[in-house]
Amino acid sequence: MFPVILLFMVMLNQIYAPLSRMLGGVDPDLALVIAIYGGSVYSPAGAAALGFSAGLLQETLAGGMLGVEALSKGLTGLIWARLWQQTVGDSPWLQLPLLVGLTVFDGAMVFCTAMLFSAHAASWDIFLPLLWRQLLANVLLGPLLLILLAVAYRRLKRGKRFGRRRHEPTITFQPE
Repeated sequence: MFPVILLFMVMLNQIYAPLSRMLGGVDPDLALVIAIYGGSVYSPAGAAALGFSAGLLQETLAGGMLGVEALSKGLTGLIWARLWQQTVGDSPWLQLPLLVGLTVFDGAMVFCTAMLFSAHAASWDIFLPLLWRQLLANVLLGPLLLILLAVAYRRLKRGKRFGRRRHEPTITFQPE
């Protein structure tokens, strides 16, 4: 259920762009943040599937070249899951440098695949300012979004776990 909510958030952000109205138009890449969060919660295969789905949904709604964002977000979720399991744990100090590294990785992957497969050649003069802006947005708002997603996940998981309490029946049907 929670992955569906995450994908709905990507769809909502692509259609209405509520995060672009905050802080002077600096909006984080929500699909990337969701792929990173999926890597911290789910298995590597689940994180890759969630990242791939978020990237595919993002580029479908944005009208971009299909497959580029899906590939980069899927690999980001897979890499984050591996890094999370091996090094990070729950240390918030190590999450920020990995968020920076994965933002640069994602941006470089999108740029390189766009150079290879797009009819319009992208230039470094456009790529570097866009990467800097995306990096700034992800560093400023990415940790906050990751914390909010973690709180929502814990609330939903706790509600499911404690939602059905098993009580003894008050009326017993025993033959007399």
